[in-house]
Amino acid sequence: MLIIGIGQSAHANQFKRVRDVNVACNNALLCNIYIANRSVSLSSFGFRRTAAPDSPVQMVISARPALRGGSNLQIMVDGEMVLELDVSKLSYRAATYEYLYNDQENVTKLMKAVRRGKQVQISYTTRSGRTTAPFSLSGITAGFIFADEAQGRIGSNNALMALSANVPTEADDAIEEVNITNYSSWSDVPADLLTFFGKEAGRCSNETGEGQSRVDGGFSAGLDNGYKLIALPCGDAGAYNYPYAFWMQDGDMFTPLALPVMSNEGPSVSDLAWNIVWDGETRELYAFFKGRGLGDCGTSNRWTLAGEGGTYRFVLVEALEKSACDGIYKEDLSDYKKLWPLN
Repeated sequence: MLIIGIGQSAHANQFKRVRDVNVACNNALLCNIYIANRSVSLSSFGFRRTAAPDSPVQMVISARPALRGGSNLQIMVDGEMVLELDVSKLSYRAATYEYLYNDQENVTKLMKAVRRGKQVQISYTTRSGRTTAPFSLSGITAGFIFADEAQGRIGSNNALMALSANVPTEADDAIEEVNITNYSSWSDVPADLLTFFGKEAGRCSNETGEGQSRVDGGFSAGLDNGYKLIALPCGDAGAYNYPYAFWMQDGDMFTPLALPVMSNEGPSVSDLAWNIVWDGETRELYAFFKGRGLGDCGTSNRWTLAGEGGTYRFVLVEALEKSACDGIYKEDLSDYKKLWPLN
């Protein structure tokens, strides 16, 4: 089971990192699902798609220096050959060092392979010779679901999840396995939860819910024995930061969940997480609070939902921080300081 909760309105720039996979969608909802490996000259691999209803999916790789003319590209998943392409079959964009591939039959074949694989290996040739670039596929299914949800394709026949399904029924099964209810309006939210909203004494006070019909990114995720994790926007959203609060549902009982965090004074707790991604397969929650829109500073947290049978709690797995807004944004947040774990 694997799901994503969108941490932003679908009409704003969106970026999510799920394990080793990054998803970036711009204001026009052109989405890139990509994996970076800065240790090799072929430094990224992934897929791109516009928001048009019948838009094709492109394979995209970035290489600098350029691939050698007349050479070929071999793409393997877990050591098995999937595609072997002449470089001449790729469209090159020199300004961005990108190579695009548009053959839908082969792109679909590759998508199916990466959905069931653990690592993609790309063998290529530059002026420096032949080498192989490995890319971890951990998080690729989550990336596909997030892009589908951002572009409004969930459940459609041309969703990335449907195109990459390895058997005819797998796409439908995958959607069922998601086991999530996305709240589209406040009227969808359980009435007992609304006591936390719209009152001065409420957890989210007067900042959310009153006079609003739409719920951006709120969801209910099924767990074990009928328990559900509830996430709802809580508080005023800024231009690029969206706050969420969490509850555990047991029948008609709703228990607020706290989030352990690291502060300058040491361990602490928070009621909110910002710009969230929920991975139901690993039961991990990701959050990225941007110091400013570029994402060149801020905080990133990752928690796991531990426990069972009503004793669920969030446990902090990783905390990263970058205080200096220096104009340098790295997708893998490799220049962020690790606050947790301590070693």
